[in-house]
Amino acid sequence: MKTRLKTVTGCLLAFSLLFVLGSCATQEKDDTPWKDLFNGTSFDGWTQKGGDANYEVKDNMIVGTTVPNTPNSFMTTDKKYGDFIMEVEYKVDSTMNSGIQIRSSSTPQYQNGRVHGYQ
Repeated sequence: MKTRLKTVTGCLLAFSLLFVLGSCATQEKDDTPWKDLFNGTSFDGWTQKGGDANYEVKDNMIVGTTVPNTPNSFMTTDKKYGDFIMEVEYKVDSTMNSGIQIRSSSTPQYQNGRVHGYQ
């Protein structure tokens, strides 16, 4: 019994070591250039959907201002993206229902184009 336990333990240890070493292998660096989605000066390539919030470009930033008693508003990219890495600096008033959605949709078939997706 002890021999069998040592054999099983030894196999598990060997497998774990191979798994760790295999996962530590270096990967090739991806030299794909970053593509900025926002140019810092205009909403070219963007469309507002939903409510009546006011969006403007200030100091290379998108600034949105809530309009009370109106539906949720969304500033959306016109282009759909596949795999991506998103880096963003984000600031929001803690009393607002604001956030960032990714992989969201807006189609006429779903609640007259209501924006829906991951938040």
